[in-house]
Formats: sequence, C-alpha cells, structure tokens
Amino acid sequence: KEVIEKVHEEDRRACNVMVYGLEEGAEDEAGLVFLMADLTLEVDCNGVECNDIYRVGKREEGKTRPIRVECKTRSDVQFLLSNARKLKKTEKFSKVYLAPDRTREQKVAHNKLVNEMKE
Repeated sequence: KEVIEKVHEEDRRACNVMVYGLEEGAEDEAGLVFLMADLTLEVDCNGVECNDIYRVGKREEGKTRPIRVECKTRSDVQFLLSNARKLKKTEKFSKVYLAPDRTREQKVAHNKLVNEMKE
C-alpha cells in the first residue's frame, strides 16, 4: 500500500513545476497568473497550459515562498524546464529558477547525487 501511495504521489507531482525566487507581493491568485504569464512569455513558453498556480507554505516575514504550477501535461513541464535557462538572461527574472516538484525522498536523493558530482 505504501508503494502504491508513493508511486501515486510521484505521478501526481510529475505535472508540477516549482518556481523559486519570485518575490512576494500583495498578489492574489490572479496576480500569480499574470506573473506566470509574463514569465512564460520571457522563456518562449506561451503555449504551456496550467491548471493551478499557488504559493506553498505559510507566509513568513523576510522569506519568499515557492510557487507551485500545476501544468496540464508532463510535456508542458518538460518544455518549461528545458527553456528555464533563458530566465537568467532577463532582467526581471534573473534570480528566478524552475525545478520539478519532488517528494521529500526525491529531494534528498537528488541533493546527494548533486553533492557527489561536485566532489
């Protein structure tokens, strides 16, 4: 049963992208949609369709919460991630980066691999 839940969770997250480093303002859900529309235009991904966009976690002073973007398909996620490098070249989004939505276990494994590669 645990394995099935784990696979289901990973499958559910496969259509999500996390956006880090996008400053928080007084934006509401509509504001986030406009921000993401602007971001996708900057990286030539204006054909990507999203189901939902929202900030993750509790609001804390001095911290920026990540944004979870739920795309319609996995190919939309791959398209966004493959074009994310273009963000560094823009003035508005130079400090913003995209990453796949991973479970806690996947994050630990990924960080371990990255650290091994750095050595």
